[in-house]
Amino acid sequence: LALVLLNARSLSRQVLLDSLNALLKDREDVEKVLRELGR
Repeated sequence: LALVLLNARSLSRQVLLDSLNALLKDREDVEKVLRELGR
C-alpha cells in the first residue's frame, strides 16, 4: 500500500481508486486515505 501511495501522482485517479478499493476493501479507509492524499 505504501508504494501505491508513493506512486499516486503518476497514476490516474481511477487506477488509484481501484487499487485502494482492492487493497483495503473498506470504503471508510479508502475515503480516509484519499483525504490524506488531498492535503
